[in-house]
Amino acid sequence: LYVTGSIYQAGTVEGSQTIELVAENVDTGEVTVVGSQETDDLQPGWYYLGVLNISYVPEAAGTYDLRLGDHDAGTVAVEAAYSDLQVISASTSAIDLIAGEEAFVTGSLYQAGTIAGSETIDLVAENVDTGEEIVLATQESPEVNAGWYYLGALNVSYTIDEAGTYDLRLGDHDAGTV
Repeated sequence: LYVTGSIYQAGTVEGSQTIELVAENVDTGEVTVVGSQETDDLQPGWYYLGVLNISYVPEAAGTYDLRLGDHDAGTVAVEAAYSDLQVISASTSAIDLIAGEEAFVTGSLYQAGTIAGSETIDLVAENVDTGEEIVLATQESPEVNAGWYYLGALNVSYTIDEAGTYDLRLGDHDAGTV
Protein backbone atom coordinates (compact mmCIF):
# COMPACT_ATOMS: atom_id res chain seq x y z
CA LEU A 1 0.00 0.00 0.00
CA TYR A 2 1.08 3.60 -0.50
CA VAL A 3 0.72 6.46 1.93
CA THR A 4 0.97 9.92 0.43
CA GLY A 5 1.23 13.22 2.24
CA SER A 6 1.96 16.90 2.05
CA ILE A 7 4.23 18.94 4.29
CA TYR A 8 4.68 22.57 5.33
CA GLN A 9 8.08 24.03 6.18
CA ALA A 10 7.30 26.00 9.36
CA GLY A 11 10.93 26.63 10.23
CA THR A 12 13.04 29.69 9.48
CA VAL A 13 15.92 27.91 7.74
CA GLU A 14 15.92 25.90 4.51
CA GLY A 15 16.56 22.21 5.11
CA SER A 16 15.61 18.60 4.53
CA GLN A 17 13.87 16.23 6.87
CA THR A 18 13.25 12.49 7.21
CA ILE A 19 9.54 11.66 7.53
CA GLU A 20 8.66 8.24 8.95
CA LEU A 21 5.64 6.04 8.33
CA VAL A 22 4.74 4.21 11.55
CA ALA A 23 2.31 1.29 11.89
CA GLU A 24 0.76 0.36 15.22
CA ASN A 25 -0.84 -3.08 15.47
CA VAL A 26 -4.23 -2.36 17.07
CA ASP A 27 -4.42 -5.82 18.68
CA THR A 28 -0.91 -6.04 20.15
CA GLY A 29 0.04 -2.36 20.49
CA GLU A 30 3.35 -3.06 18.73
CA VAL A 31 4.67 0.07 17.00
CA THR A 32 7.01 -0.29 14.02
CA VAL A 33 8.62 2.19 11.64
CA VAL A 34 7.69 0.64 8.30
CA GLY A 35 9.10 3.22 5.93
CA SER A 36 10.61 6.67 5.62
CA GLN A 37 11.38 9.33 3.06
CA GLU A 38 14.06 12.00 3.02
CA THR A 39 12.74 15.29 1.64
CA ASP A 40 14.66 17.68 -0.57
CA ASP A 41 15.69 21.04 0.90
CA LEU A 42 12.47 22.78 1.87
CA GLN A 43 12.02 26.56 1.77
CA PRO A 44 10.58 28.18 4.92
CA GLY A 45 6.90 29.11 4.64
CA TRP A 46 6.19 26.79 1.69
CA TYR A 47 3.60 24.00 1.35
CA TYR A 48 4.74 20.90 -0.53
CA LEU A 49 1.57 19.12 -1.67
CA GLY A 50 1.82 15.40 -2.40
CA VAL A 51 5.60 15.38 -1.95
CA LEU A 52 5.56 12.29 0.28
CA ASN A 53 4.89 8.83 -1.10
CA ILE A 54 5.93 5.91 1.11
CA SER A 55 5.14 2.28 0.31
CA TYR A 56 4.44 -0.37 2.94
CA VAL A 57 3.91 -4.11 2.58
CA PRO A 58 2.35 -5.53 5.76
CA GLU A 59 3.91 -8.85 6.72
CA ALA A 60 1.12 -10.12 8.97
CA ALA A 61 -2.66 -10.00 9.03
CA GLY A 62 -4.22 -7.55 11.46
CA THR A 63 -5.49 -4.02 11.86
CA TYR A 64 -2.94 -1.21 11.82
CA ASP A 65 -3.17 2.49 12.67
CA LEU A 66 -0.79 4.43 10.42
CA ARG A 67 0.99 7.71 11.19
CA LEU A 68 2.94 9.76 8.67
CA GLY A 69 5.23 12.01 10.65
CA ASP A 70 3.03 13.50 13.39
CA HIS A 71 -0.27 13.01 11.51
CA ASP A 72 -2.79 10.19 11.46
CA ALA A 73 -2.71 8.47 8.05
CA GLY A 74 -5.70 6.15 8.63
CA THR A 75 -6.34 2.57 9.60
CA VAL A 76 -5.80 -0.44 7.38
CA ALA A 77 -7.17 -3.95 7.87
CA VAL A 78 -4.88 -6.62 6.41
CA GLU A 79 -6.30 -10.04 5.53
CA ALA A 80 -4.26 -13.22 5.71
CA ALA A 81 -2.87 -14.42 2.38
CA TYR A 82 -4.23 -17.84 1.44
CA SER A 83 -5.05 -19.99 -1.56
CA ASP A 84 -8.49 -21.63 -1.75
CA LEU A 85 -8.73 -23.44 -5.07
CA GLN A 86 -12.19 -24.91 -5.68
CA VAL A 87 -13.46 -27.33 -8.31
CA ILE A 88 -16.62 -25.63 -9.60
CA SER A 89 -17.67 -28.13 -12.26
CA ALA A 90 -16.71 -31.64 -13.31
CA SER A 91 -18.04 -34.21 -15.73
CA THR A 92 -17.01 -37.63 -16.93
CA SER A 93 -16.48 -38.50 -20.60
CA ALA A 94 -18.53 -41.70 -20.33
CA ILE A 95 -21.29 -43.09 -18.12
CA ASP A 96 -21.13 -46.71 -19.31
CA LEU A 97 -17.74 -48.40 -19.16
CA ILE A 98 -16.31 -51.87 -19.38
CA ALA A 99 -14.05 -52.78 -16.44
CA GLY A 100 -10.51 -51.60 -17.25
CA GLU A 101 -11.65 -49.20 -19.98
CA GLU A 102 -10.08 -45.72 -19.84
CA ALA A 103 -12.21 -42.59 -19.50
CA PHE A 104 -11.54 -39.07 -18.23
CA VAL A 105 -13.05 -36.32 -16.09
CA THR A 106 -12.81 -32.67 -17.08
CA GLY A 107 -13.02 -30.04 -14.36
CA SER A 108 -13.03 -26.27 -13.98
CA LEU A 109 -11.53 -24.27 -11.13
CA TYR A 110 -12.08 -21.03 -9.21
CA GLN A 111 -9.51 -19.37 -6.93
CA ALA A 112 -11.52 -18.11 -3.93
CA GLY A 113 -8.38 -17.26 -1.93
CA THR A 114 -6.50 -13.98 -1.69
CA ILE A 115 -3.36 -15.14 -3.56
CA ALA A 116 -2.53 -17.30 -6.57
CA GLY A 117 -2.01 -20.97 -5.91
CA SER A 118 -2.22 -24.52 -7.16
CA GLU A 119 -3.40 -27.68 -5.46
CA THR A 120 -3.24 -31.46 -5.83
CA ILE A 121 -6.73 -32.67 -6.69
CA ASP A 122 -7.97 -36.26 -6.34
CA LEU A 123 -10.45 -38.06 -8.55
CA VAL A 124 -12.33 -40.44 -6.22
CA ALA A 125 -14.78 -43.22 -7.08
CA GLU A 126 -17.25 -44.42 -4.45
CA ASN A 127 -18.84 -47.81 -5.02
CA VAL A 128 -22.59 -47.17 -4.64
CA ASP A 129 -23.25 -50.68 -3.30
CA THR A 130 -20.39 -51.00 -0.77
CA GLY A 131 -19.52 -47.36 0.03
CA GLU A 132 -15.85 -48.15 -0.58
CA GLU A 133 -13.84 -45.22 -1.93
CA ILE A 134 -10.93 -45.53 -4.34
CA VAL A 135 -8.60 -42.71 -5.42
CA LEU A 136 -8.50 -43.25 -9.18
CA ALA A 137 -6.05 -40.49 -10.05
CA THR A 138 -4.39 -37.36 -8.72
CA GLN A 139 -3.50 -34.25 -10.69
CA GLU A 140 -1.64 -31.06 -9.80
CA SER A 141 -3.73 -28.09 -10.92
CA PRO A 142 -2.27 -25.15 -12.79
CA GLU A 143 -1.66 -22.02 -10.72
CA VAL A 144 -4.78 -19.85 -10.65
CA ASN A 145 -4.78 -16.15 -9.67
CA ALA A 146 -7.09 -14.87 -6.92
CA GLY A 147 -10.62 -14.28 -8.17
CA TRP A 148 -10.01 -16.07 -11.49
CA TYR A 149 -11.84 -18.95 -13.11
CA TYR A 150 -9.99 -21.56 -15.16
CA LEU A 151 -12.48 -23.46 -17.29
CA GLY A 152 -11.41 -26.97 -18.34
CA ALA A 153 -8.23 -26.72 -16.25
CA LEU A 154 -8.24 -30.39 -15.28
CA ASN A 155 -8.38 -33.42 -17.53
CA VAL A 156 -7.89 -36.54 -15.42
CA SER A 157 -7.75 -40.01 -17.01
CA TYR A 158 -8.97 -43.01 -15.05
CA THR A 159 -9.87 -46.68 -15.24
CA ILE A 160 -12.10 -48.71 -12.94
CA ASP A 161 -11.07 -52.36 -12.73
CA GLU A 162 -14.10 -53.83 -10.94
CA ALA A 163 -17.66 -53.87 -12.30
CA GLY A 164 -20.22 -51.84 -10.37
CA THR A 165 -21.84 -48.45 -10.12
CA TYR A 166 -19.58 -45.64 -8.93
CA ASP A 167 -20.14 -42.02 -7.96
CA LEU A 168 -17.20 -39.90 -9.11
CA ARG A 169 -15.89 -36.86 -7.25
CA LEU A 170 -13.22 -34.45 -8.47
CA GLY A 171 -11.93 -32.59 -5.42
CA ASP A 172 -15.17 -31.83 -3.53
CA HIS A 173 -17.34 -31.63 -6.64
CA ASP A 174 -19.64 -34.35 -8.06
CA ALA A 175 -18.34 -35.59 -11.44
CA GLY A 176 -21.15 -37.97 -12.34
CA THR A 177 -21.98 -41.67 -11.99
CA VAL A 178 -20.53 -44.51 -14.06
